[in-house]
Amino acid sequence: MKQFLLILFVFSFIAFPNLGFSQKKVNKKAQKYFDEAVDFYRQKQFEEAVQSADKAIEKQPDFVKPFLLKGEVGMITKNYLLTIQSMEAALDLSANPDPKIYYTLGSAEFSEGLYEDAKGTLGILKNLSNLNPDMREKADFLYKNAEFAAWAIKNPVPFNPENLGQGVNSLNADYHPCLTVDGKTLIFTRREYKGEDRYGRPIHREDFYTSELESGNWKPAQNLGPPINTEANEGAQSVSMDGRYMYFTACHRPDGVGSCDIYRAKYTSEGWKEPENLGKNLNARAWDSQPSISADGKTLYFTSSRSGGKGKKDIWMSVLDEDGEWSTPQSVSFNTKYNEQTPLIHPDGKTLYFSSDGYPGMGGMDVFYVRKQDDGTWGEPVNVGYPINTYNDEHGLVVDAQGEMAYFASDRDVGIGDLDIYSFELYENARPNPVSYTKGLVRDAKTKKGVQAKIEIVELATEQVVASAISDELDGTYIIALPENTQYAANVTAEGYLFQSEQFIIDESSKKDFSVIIDLEKINVGKTVVLKNIFYETGSFELMNTSRAELNKLVNFLEKNSKLKIEIGGHTDNIGSEEDNQILSENRAKSVYNYLINSGIAEERLSYKGYGQNKPIDTNETEQGRANNRRTEFRVVGI
Repeated sequence: MKQFLLILFVFSFIAFPNLGFSQKKVNKKAQKYFDEAVDFYRQKQFEEAVQSADKAIEKQPDFVKPFLLKGEVGMITKNYLLTIQSMEAALDLSANPDPKIYYTLGSAEFSEGLYEDAKGTLGILKNLSNLNPDMREKADFLYKNAEFAAWAIKNPVPFNPENLGQGVNSLNADYHPCLTVDGKTLIFTRREYKGEDRYGRPIHREDFYTSELESGNWKPAQNLGPPINTEANEGAQSVSMDGRYMYFTACHRPDGVGSCDIYRAKYTSEGWKEPENLGKNLNARAWDSQPSISADGKTLYFTSSRSGGKGKKDIWMSVLDEDGEWSTPQSVSFNTKYNEQTPLIHPDGKTLYFSSDGYPGMGGMDVFYVRKQDDGTWGEPVNVGYPINTYNDEHGLVVDAQGEMAYFASDRDVGIGDLDIYSFELYENARPNPVSYTKGLVRDAKTKKGVQAKIEIVELATEQVVASAISDELDGTYIIALPENTQYAANVTAEGYLFQSEQFIIDESSKKDFSVIIDLEKINVGKTVVLKNIFYETGSFELMNTSRAELNKLVNFLEKNSKLKIEIGGHTDNIGSEEDNQILSENRAKSVYNYLINSGIAEERLSYKGYGQNKPIDTNETEQGRANNRRTEFRVVGI
């Protein structure tokens, strides 16, 4: 239930004489039973409190306070029908009822999913002249919720959830699903019963489980085991796009900063390594949880109850700098003064799903999506609609890379256990941009052994890094998610090697996944690298803007290898005269040379030369071959 709606007025109703209505004299027996009801209420013995309140009403049917107490018990125990019946009776008995009675009745009707009734009750409340500003604000917001919910039920979105089956779900609570980018590995949190404490209270422990998709079915889930799972609680996890890192929440660990902190664990071919706390710059002394890492691995979204935000629980973000340090977290712009939780940044980098009780919704925590605009700001959050959202709490929505299938946890009657994980096809308007992925291998060009390298994918139009990965230190493998319908440059760098670049476009004709093998050459005199993302206008030596990402990468490479000397070489195909091609190749090489000098690279480290059409690397009989021959490259001439 929306916590901001649950405003308990019982002590103001029962403790103060001025209730806004005239009460006949109360007989002693009715008062005695009511006093008993209050005592039971204060001891949280709610069933007994209702029984005593009913006895008071039996002794004096027009005694209003027992009805108010029963209404408040109904709100606490989520027996909203009890609240509705009790508050309606209180209104019938009140000549000039307190506005709080209308508000409590409207809250109960809303929480029970009786949205039209709630609109009617709250409409009366909104028109009362004696409302204080705080009550008027709450009434207005709850009315907007009821108005939205009534509309949403009349305009449902497509929704057909399917239980993931006994391979994933158990008799325990299974929740917080997350997927690897290829959609073949599911990691989720399971809360298991572990016994009772000395007072007879149940003890539960949260652990991570993982399941693999095989022939369309999820295999039996396996406990992730140590060093990630411990005797303490772990949960609310997010896996990086390359599957190499898992960010998760752990509570009350010896190295903790606050009550619950965010940790990161690395996966190698030898298994998961010991998790590390992300540190005091990111974690606070408050509760930090529910991390979600962006596709490029550089932005972490999470939920926190720390001070400095807008509400009780806010979504925060932190950015990883070049030194591997997380920036001071910032509260995102779409937080409200209520609660925002469970962020999920999709691999498209622009669509974020989250839950909130601060925007008009169906009741409880509703799931919303918000999209990043071209200027980097966030747009207006959108409720994903009914029946995905209901008057219960919904949260923890995960959407696959293609944006077609969504996953969430629910306690529906058709489930296997407590909370089960379901999947459903996400309707069109709520989908993110589809994302493909590339699996690859970085290896030494001579030995063919795997190399640990940094792979960055740059969107040529914006020069922005949209995805990155580190290839495995043992076998050189990597995986990267990429939004579709975009032209990209791939830059690969490793210590002691010449950097490599690739250029490609992912569109509807591309496969959902494709493999790229990248062979890196050691830095040695005479070695040559083709700059595959240097572009010129046809027949011109003027550099196009889409060349800047590659040129800046070359600048960075030369800055890191400060003793390196290179020659920039220009090459053409055989179309046109040999003389014209020679001049064009020289001018193109000089354009790159000038760019490097203007970027701060010392002139004595650089030279340039045009080779015209005299050194083809492919046939000139095909368009693709001629395109390969029209190239700019650099050659190491000194180290």
